[in-house]
Amino acid sequence: MTPTFVMATFIGVLFCGITLDLGLIEYTRLVMQRAADAAAVGAQVSHDQEDASWITNGKLDAAQNGFTDGATDTTVTIAEQPNNGSYTGRYDAVQATITKKVKTSFMGIFNGGTQSLTVQAIALMTPCVYITNAHGWPTVSYPLTLMTGSSLGNWGGSTMGCPVQVGKGVFVDPVSSLWTNATNVTGAASSSVLGGGVFHAPRFGAPALADPLSYSAACTTLSSSCIHGTSSGVQAPSFSSCTFANKTWPSGSVVLSPGTYCDSFSFSNSFVTLSPGLYIITDGGTWTNSTVTGSGVTLYFTQKGDGKYGTFTTSNTTMHLSAPSVSSNGSLPAILLMNDPNWAPTSARDFSFQNGSSNDGDGVFYTVATGISIQSSTLSATHYLAFDVDNLLVSSSAIAPKSNFTPLSTGNPFTPMGSLVQ
Repeated sequence: MTPTFVMATFIGVLFCGITLDLGLIEYTRLVMQRAADAAAVGAQVSHDQEDASWITNGKLDAAQNGFTDGATDTTVTIAEQPNNGSYTGRYDAVQATITKKVKTSFMGIFNGGTQSLTVQAIALMTPCVYITNAHGWPTVSYPLTLMTGSSLGNWGGSTMGCPVQVGKGVFVDPVSSLWTNATNVTGAASSSVLGGGVFHAPRFGAPALADPLSYSAACTTLSSSCIHGTSSGVQAPSFSSCTFANKTWPSGSVVLSPGTYCDSFSFSNSFVTLSPGLYIITDGGTWTNSTVTGSGVTLYFTQKGDGKYGTFTTSNTTMHLSAPSVSSNGSLPAILLMNDPNWAPTSARDFSFQNGSSNDGDGVFYTVATGISIQSSTLSATHYLAFDVDNLLVSSSAIAPKSNFTPLSTGNPFTPMGSLVQ
């Protein structure tokens, strides 16, 4: 056997061995990437649900895909604020990183017998406050306005809580606070005034907002917000005829049933119980010095063909109202208050909670053609409190949005699945 043949044989075997090692490395990298994707999405979904164990849950998803943090030659980390790529530093992004040493055979000649691999995946948290500025009211300089000692978000700087999306700009006066996990603003920094406490500096120049709950009869493409071939968004109820018209509700106790209430849905000095279901309301209403209770309720404000939408105001009224978890009697899952998509506003904010009003039930407030004013009042929730509105004014009030949509049979109304972005 000639030396040339021996050398050629050795080189051939070495080449084949290195090829096998490279194949093993590439296969391991692909498997690691799938595990990192699962970990990022799992952590993000868990974070959206306000589960304090979101980091642990992300690592468990990685382990279920074959990579356990702390196992031999394996490290899994889950964190906010990615350290590289397009989402670097963003508090509304979750990054999963997996590092593993792979043992090689023939490549050991060059790398000592191991190859260190690192993969990453990033998922975006789902906002639960959308302030679209869709109407573009000239009298509203800042679609999100916090004033006279107000706060929006989780006071104290907790990293839990959902992001906020704002069109145009934000105003925070010197004694108010913006304590959101992340705030994304469509406008430039010059469009905002941040005079108070701001937990995380807003990200300016974000993409223009679209109404995330806008109804589509059928999706034609697969996306993070639509399952192929099914409807998406919230379909508005339709007005047909009045169940009650020009009805005056006396002071005292009253129990109401779902139906269409025309011309008046106003209470004063009353104790009102709303049975579960859909309440279609025309011409608005006023609740004053009352207590209103109801579970599984959707309040839908519209007009009866005469163009009179009206306004809705509560004053010194205690509410224990919560949205449905499943549709019942025409109600809309997750939606507590909604106006007609064709709403013709009478002012920048046709919905107002003021003078010591409060509500403590789960629900989404959906008013894209007009805004909501919350003055000296409190809106809270056990699981979820979300907004999809044209603009929001908070004065002398503390509002803590929440995004734990697990009680809903339909899941998170803003997105049905984790949003893997990188």
